[in-house]
Amino acid sequence: DMITQYECGVAVPPSDAEAFADALVHLADHRALLAEMGRRAAQMAQDEFHRAHLADRFAGLLENVGRVMA
Repeated sequence: DMITQYECGVAVPPSDAEAFADALVHLADHRALLAEMGRRAAQMAQDEFHRAHLADRFAGLLENVGRVMA
């Protein structure tokens, strides 16, 4: 997934409050890591959600639908 690919966050099981708390404490104790993750998240947003990139992906989707419908 994108978090792993870009190393821009921490994933914890959704119902594991202790793991979530541990992750928050770890990030609070490692501010440089937190800042680097923020930079990587901004890069991910630019790479994955830029208007031109989304338009290309949508055009590809429409082409595939057109082939299936033909």
